[in-house]
Amino acid sequence: AEAARAVQLARLPFDQQLELIRRTQVLVGMHGAGLTHLLFLADEAVVLELAPWQAPQEQEKHHFRNLAAWAGKEHLLWRNPDRRMEVNS
Repeated sequence: AEAARAVQLARLPFDQQLELIRRTQVLVGMHGAGLTHLLFLADEAVVLELAPWQAPQEQEKHHFRNLAAWAGKEHLLWRNPDRRMEVNS
């Protein structure tokens, strides 16, 4: 088993991205388009989505939870609970 490692998928050609994702057991990523790679995960893989703080009325957007359910993957969500801890880039 390979140890955990951080990868910036955008720096890899798409075919290498898919090859890496197919071997991934746990996909951890920030809320964003990169999580659509979950469609190519191995059957037993899980997804951990890291999401920024949001006002309660904005928390009803479940794009990646729904996509994971459609793909048959377990989806876990961690949301920053403290707005003061947000860093704008």
